[in-house]
Amino acid sequence: MPVAVPSEWLESRPDISAAERRMAAANANIGVATAAFYPTVMLNGAAGFQSISASDLFAGPSHLWAIGPTLQLPIFTGGRNRAQLASARAAYDGTIATYRLTVLTAFQDVEDQLAAQLLLAQQLDQETGALASAQRALDISNNRYKAGVEQYLDVIVAQATELTHKQNVVQLNGQKLAASVSLIKALGAGWQPTPTADAEH
Repeated sequence: MPVAVPSEWLESRPDISAAERRMAAANANIGVATAAFYPTVMLNGAAGFQSISASDLFAGPSHLWAIGPTLQLPIFTGGRNRAQLASARAAYDGTIATYRLTVLTAFQDVEDQLAAQLLLAQQLDQETGALASAQRALDISNNRYKAGVEQYLDVIVAQATELTHKQNVVQLNGQKLAASVSLIKALGAGWQPTPTADAEH
């Protein structure tokens, strides 16, 4: 597991991607609300046939067509455009705040899981050392029992101690694996090892 991760990896989290898309949509709504202040020019056209008698309806002189622009000005809107623009800007500010909160929450998740990785690794190292000591103590107790200088009860106590440390090692290994899964979940995906890390190994 990496001891540090680049912040770009958080972009693959679905909650951050969704918040970013909502922020982009709110920004686009500001552009739509701003465009409502400008005049709209439309080009209209019509074509058809016109004739007094039905026999001349499809003749050349009966063809009719017209084309021309239409201009719409937002003059009498009663402040509606300004209100829509203010609403769009307020919605955009809200999505920015939500995006920042989402990113900070993602950073917190990743930091918590990285800290858990480090803490569990340290505990596992210490417990592995304790297990090795317990195994040595059990070997000594067995040898002393075989030599007749120790009761079998002392061997049983040493076996129980070794078993306790073995259970602790298994439990810590499981917690470390669960923390690894939580870290992958917090990142939103896996990771690719860096070339420098590959070269070192």
